[in-house]
Amino acid sequence: QLHRAFAPRFFRAWDRFFHRSELRGHGRRGSLFDRVSGTCHRVLLLLLFYFTTSADEKVLCLVFGISPSSLSRFINIGMLALIRTLKHLPEARIAWPTAEEMAFYASLIKAKFPDLLFTPIGFIDDLNA
Repeated sequence: QLHRAFAPRFFRAWDRFFHRSELRGHGRRGSLFDRVSGTCHRVLLLLLFYFTTSADEKVLCLVFGISPSSLSRFINIGMLALIRTLKHLPEARIAWPTAEEMAFYASLIKAKFPDLLFTPIGFIDDLNA
């Protein structure tokens, strides 16, 4: 879970690293995403749906009202923008705990699961086992 202060910084970085010109369609009319303001946030919403739901691409096409080829293009462009955005934000980096932090977390796991026959050697943040 991210701190509330992270969201505004994320959206400012997303707006900076998302290049709307990459979305231009090959046809004359372009897509709905090309013609509507707030496109960069719609692509981010599309990515969140894509990453967090079990819906397949056909469902996403129906939900967002776009063709399969546009969906594929928006996902690819959005992922590139997301990578650029996350590389820019220090809060998004992977940080390994220190030896003291690992020992502390291992003791918490051991306290929660006293029947373990071994000492925990790893953990995943925000996972309730």
